[in-house]
Parts: sequence; structure tokens; C-alpha cells
Amino acid sequence: YQPPFGLLATGGSGQVALTWSAMPRWDFLRFVLRRASGSTPPATVTDGTGVTLASDDATSVTISGLAAGTYSYSLFVLYDEKRDGTTSGTSAPQKYRSVVVT
Repeated sequence: YQPPFGLLATGGSGQVALTWSAMPRWDFLRFVLRRASGSTPPATVTDGTGVTLASDDATSVTISGLAAGTYSYSLFVLYDEKRDGTTSGTSAPQKYRSVVVT
């Protein structure tokens, strides 16, 4: 499965704004965004802290209420070809290292 691409992160005062893109697919997909403190992004879809997205196919999110520091993110695409809630594949992560929150 094709990983997401173009992951960009912008840090600010207590927040991070992220945007991304993915190749169009005929089957159902769901983005999963994970966060870690520091400069090492989460390695798997279960590492770090999950970030809630507005919808399964959202292509941006702003995360507020963050403490000052450095954060890293990994974005995964999960596929559900049968649309039954069973993941049939997971992409490699698109990683963003070291976005600074003030």
C-alpha cells in the first residue's frame, strides 16, 4: 500500500498544525496519526500517542494544548478493502521529526 506523502508540520504557541496527502484508492482507507515527545517518531501504528482526526480521510489537523518542547509524528494509512472494520494492510509511515512547540 502506498504511504501518505507531503507530511508537513508547523509548530507554534502550544500547538502543531499538520497537513498531508495520499494516493487515491478505490478501497476504504483510514489515516492514523501518532505523536511522540522528542525527535524520534513512532515506529509502528501502536507506538506513541494517538492523535484524533476529524474523519477517517482527513488531510489536516491542528493539535492544541501541547506543552513547550519538541514532538515528532508518524502518519499511517490503514486499508479496509471489505469495509468491515478489518484492516487488510498498513502503509509504511510518513515521518516528521522535530517540530518545536513554544
